[in-house]
Amino acid sequence: MTLNHPNWAALETAERREITGTLFEFLQRAAIEVQESDPDDPSVLSVVPRMADLLASRSDLGDFIEPFNTLARSVGLWNYIDKDAADPRERLVAEAVTVSQLGGITLHREQVAALNVLYFWQKPHFERAYKLWQKPPCRCSSAVEQVQARCDRVTHHCPS
Repeated sequence: MTLNHPNWAALETAERREITGTLFEFLQRAAIEVQESDPDDPSVLSVVPRMADLLASRSDLGDFIEPFNTLARSVGLWNYIDKDAADPRERLVAEAVTVSQLGGITLHREQVAALNVLYFWQKPHFERAYKLWQKPPCRCSSAVEQVQARCDRVTHHCPS
């Protein structure tokens, strides 16, 4: 199921009293969509940057920041969380994925996943894997079996 977006241009110019119900209903539908289907659905993910732009351009919509932060947290777009207006849960998540060594940027879920993969292959983990690779090959009869022995030390059983 895809989430039907409101007319964002109309929301930017409409009176607050005219759009409050529409925004609330839209955030509610987005939250239901996250819970009932795939949080990676592009129609749901695209809500967060559009809503962030709307809230940044409309100071009168400040009371939507908290539910917006919750939506951003739930889909993993933590870089859109407004840390100043966030409740403690959202603030904690945003601070946990903020990298001070990179100028204080806040990462999103995919960036954190990529860094976790890179971290896994850093020194302690990589050195252990490299040492296993450096062990001399077994005395199997073929070159293919020798390569297999280096790549898969756990399941390869050499008779020698």
